[in-house]
Amino acid sequence: MRRVLQSENDKLRFQIKCFEDDVSKLQLKCERKTQEVQGALSEKTSLLTVLKEKEIMIDSIRRQLSQTKEDLHLKEQELDAYVRRAVAEDKDKSLIERKEKTRIHKELETLEKNYMELTHQRKADLSIKQNEIDNLNKVILQLEESKTKNMMQIDSYEVEIRELKKKYAVKAD
Repeated sequence: MRRVLQSENDKLRFQIKCFEDDVSKLQLKCERKTQEVQGALSEKTSLLTVLKEKEIMIDSIRRQLSQTKEDLHLKEQELDAYVRRAVAEDKDKSLIERKEKTRIHKELETLEKNYMELTHQRKADLSIKQNEIDNLNKVILQLEESKTKNMMQIDSYEVEIRELKKKYAVKAD
């Protein structure tokens, strides 16, 4: 019996030793797994930190994007207002220029009309004055002819008077 017990005991010791070896192996595995888990946790923590930093950067970029969009919207509104003002000013300038051109054109037409009227009036006045000059030249010519006739008549009267004076002077002597 002792042998059976001894053999049982040896078996049990062997089993215990196997179990202890298994426990040791399992402990080593557990330690490795614990180290792996610690490494994974450390990596996870590191990745979570990086992720948090990335999320903070994304939030910052989103805020910048929102601000940029708002700035862009304001700039577009300013540009629209500027373009509207410029178009309105161009229309006003164009309208003013058209009115000015129309006014100048009317003034030019009036001046041309007045010039034509003055030209016709001048021609008519020149024609009248030329007729008057011609008439006066005729009158002068007639007066000169009359003067010449009168001078000839005066000369003939003077000759007659001298002859008569000679006759009377001869008779008086």
